[in-house]
Amino acid sequence: MKNKCILAVLLLAGLLLTACSGTVRAEHCELGIKLPNGYKKHDTGGAFDLSYASDSIVVGITRLSHSAAINDNIPPTLEPRGFAEVYMLRAGHTGDVFLYGDVPYYTYTNTGEGGKSYTCAATFYRSPYAYFVITFITDSIFGASLEDMLSLTSGVYLILD
Repeated sequence: MKNKCILAVLLLAGLLLTACSGTVRAEHCELGIKLPNGYKKHDTGGAFDLSYASDSIVVGITRLSHSAAINDNIPPTLEPRGFAEVYMLRAGHTGDVFLYGDVPYYTYTNTGEGGKSYTCAATFYRSPYAYFVITFITDSIFGASLEDMLSLTSGVYLILD
């Protein structure tokens, strides 16, 4: 009986540690990102397939299957950096694609309601089935830094069976 109690306490402690791990998992199809506690699902009116937001950063995930890419005349064989360059041009943005570690990204600014300016960082990933874009958005004046946004890319992972 004593061994069962010890085992039950250990299992409960493990569950509590997992539940209080301090991360939110945002998963869409075969890609996920671990975000710090405080992020909640966010409605962007269909701008992204899935989005989460904190007080200062919106994280939007978009998936483009390889078959959809072919329909848009985008080869399904591009590495993430090549896809970033194609995506940037098609989105009408100009500039350079940079690397944060091994994650390609570019930044741009959008203007919202009332002329409010937003800084955006689009990051790019590839799975065996699709391309993914994770876009980080913050207020240009009072928001998070580019480093704060890009540091979240360390939590990106593939979900493959």
